[in-house]
Amino acid sequence: MDRVSPVGGALGLPSAARAVLSLLYKLSGLSACHHQNEVENTSDITAPGSQVSDEFDAQPKERRKTAAGRKPLILVVDDEKTTTRLMAELLSEGGFNVATAVSGFECLDKFRQQPWAFDLVLLDLNMPFLDGEEVFERLKEIRPDVAVLLCTGLAQRERVERLLSEGFLGLLRKPFDPATVVRVVRATLQSAKYGRGTLSS
Repeated sequence: MDRVSPVGGALGLPSAARAVLSLLYKLSGLSACHHQNEVENTSDITAPGSQVSDEFDAQPKERRKTAAGRKPLILVVDDEKTTTRLMAELLSEGGFNVATAVSGFECLDKFRQQPWAFDLVLLDLNMPFLDGEEVFERLKEIRPDVAVLLCTGLAQRERVERLLSEGFLGLLRKPFDPATVVRVVRATLQSAKYGRGTLSS
């Protein structure tokens, strides 16, 4: 009776095939993972060190896409629909992908679904029910490194300065100037990528 080799024996391979597999394993140091199903037997061989690192694999898929050369995705949040529509058109023409929300609740709902998809949030400060300051705090709870630009034309200077010191990356003043919006958004994305800074229109 032939002795059954521990490599290939469980797969029902012929003796010659088992011998070849055993020799390959000994020479190359490869590790084998065998998967058996009802249709056929297969042997998947993986070279040591070729597995994806646990750290990379644990990252959300959306975050991995940021290095794939896609356009930055901007989330525009303002309770005035006219403003969100005009900002979306302006930023799209400037080369950005844009999503919009007309309330703090809608903003948080969209952000929770794909927190790593958004490269920047343009957040209106003065909104009913849930203002920009409260929305910002909740965004940071979901993703601590979220990049957010404050948008306002009415807030007191002291409040604006406090908010900027608490993590907003910059300020866009209303009414918006089209050229300034695109310039500040691009500069803020660079700031968020290479180091935190504070930018104002």
